[in-house]
Amino acid sequence: MFCHHCGEKQLIGSTFCSSCGKVLKEASDKKRDKTSPSTSAQTALLLLPLLTLLLTGGGVYGYYTYEVDHNHKVSKWKQQAEELALKGKYEEAIQFIKKAKAVRPDYAILTEELRVIEEARGYRGQLDQIAGFIKKRDFESASGQLEKLKDEQKKDADAPLITPFSTLIKETEITITVGKTKQVIDKLTTIDELANKLNDIESLKTAEAVKVKEQIINRMVQITSDQAEIALQENNFSNALAIVDVTLSHSSGNKTLTALKETIQQKKNSFEKAEEERIQQAMEIAAKEDLKNRTEAVELVSIEPEVDEYGDVHFYGEIKNIATASIYSVEIAYSVYGSDGSLLTTGFTSTYPYSITPGATALFNDSVYGVYDETPTVEIDNITWYVE
Repeated sequence: MFCHHCGEKQLIGSTFCSSCGKVLKEASDKKRDKTSPSTSAQTALLLLPLLTLLLTGGGVYGYYTYEVDHNHKVSKWKQQAEELALKGKYEEAIQFIKKAKAVRPDYAILTEELRVIEEARGYRGQLDQIAGFIKKRDFESASGQLEKLKDEQKKDADAPLITPFSTLIKETEITITVGKTKQVIDKLTTIDELANKLNDIESLKTAEAVKVKEQIINRMVQITSDQAEIALQENNFSNALAIVDVTLSHSSGNKTLTALKETIQQKKNSFEKAEEERIQQAMEIAAKEDLKNRTEAVELVSIEPEVDEYGDVHFYGEIKNIATASIYSVEIAYSVYGSDGSLLTTGFTSTYPYSITPGATALFNDSVYGVYDETPTVEIDNITWYVE
């Protein structure tokens, strides 16, 4: 150090200048510091620990806040992933879990959550594949694939995300069972065959059995409806009702069959009523025809009298059968009148041929002797016949 009075160099720690003898400034300052410290120095000494504490606490608080914020984000992403996975949106769920793992790569729960979601995605894919087999009616492949899925699903069956698959697997199993049974019953063509199949599972109460029973009943209803329709086309109402009653004995209260039976009964009643009316009308028509056949069966077509040089009258005529039945043994009663209108004589004659079919004609003729009238007339008084 140097003397601030003369500028000579001094030894470190000296109190007086070796050249001028003055008291050195540094020694004076030290003495003053030891005997009377300033207020600012005291304040600084007091604030230093506090400042250190504040800086340390601020760093710790900032780190704590940072960690809490990250934990909050991770928890939120995990929750969103679970909600999406439960809705079947596995790809979106996986992305949220991966975001969370990027922040907390060492969290075992995130690794486990990712594994379960990926397994759920795999199960969903297998169920979709099985659904494809079912759609193609390849129930053997569907059944084999489902058995594999059931074994895989057992290890995480209690996981909230995996638990719903138990229900889906059960429903798919029912669908396959019903599908297989339907393939069998579709080949059955009689009510008896289907009834025997129904009796085989009648005591079973499982969901599969209920569905299978429903399929068998539906098939029986279909066959019954077809057979009853054929019977109805033939107006065989008794047979149609018997067919329906047989199936109803296996499915009491079936709405389709009950409605079909009511329809058959209504058609039966309508047919019987119409038949009665038809028979009545036919009887009336027959009566009218019979009356006509008996009273108006013959129509006079022509009659021509001739007088010969001996005064005898010869006449020729023709009649027509206008009845709806053949007639036979036709007799014609006639009268002969003179030119002055006086009755000269009466007589009978027959037609030929003996039997006359509907629409056919027959001839008749006769002679009256000794009339001696140049212009006599012959009138038909009556015609009688028999109806075949």
